[in-house]
Amino acid sequence: DTIVATDGKTYKLVPAGDYPVGAVAADSNLASDDTPTGAVEVGLTKEVTYVYQEVKGKVIVNYVDENGNPISGITDAGTQTASTVEDTPESSTGTEYNTTDLRPNTITTADGKIYKLVPSAIPENETGKVVEGTTEVTYVYELLQGDVVVHYVDTEGNTIAQDVTDTKVSDTGTAYDTTDNKPAKITAEDGTVYYIL
Repeated sequence: DTIVATDGKTYKLVPAGDYPVGAVAADSNLASDDTPTGAVEVGLTKEVTYVYQEVKGKVIVNYVDENGNPISGITDAGTQTASTVEDTPESSTGTEYNTTDLRPNTITTADGKIYKLVPSAIPENETGKVVEGTTEVTYVYELLQGDVVVHYVDTEGNTIAQDVTDTKVSDTGTAYDTTDNKPAKITAEDGTVYYIL
């Protein structure tokens, strides 16, 4: 049912219908030709033409978090990306594709969350050849998280009180406010009293 041409393109038989080449019968042959089966007749040449169409495919890139949820935003290169991007539009099968140019290291979402590429999850099909249908290349990103720690020092940079973790392991972009950990007066272990400037 398929033919691979010398140029690497793949073709398959068309279903019955009308095409620019003419009407095609149920056996994928031109209806105006002789039938695909029959008896040979002396001195008569029978002609049967089978009609094929080129098989095509495309490649799309998906961006997801570690739970498979789509993500979109601004890449580390400063460009906007959707959660799904077309890399290779409808093309002949066998056409080379390479999605590495669509693999940012980070994506910052509209709400300020930062996602970083998971190197161990880079798909094997990020490069290859177009096949029939749609090839999906999916890049996985992990949500970056962090803490907010408050330090207390004197004007010389010496530590005068123990650090306080104001916000523990939160998603990037999470709002924080350290003013509740900003006392007007600190008494150091040696009894020295410090006032905020």
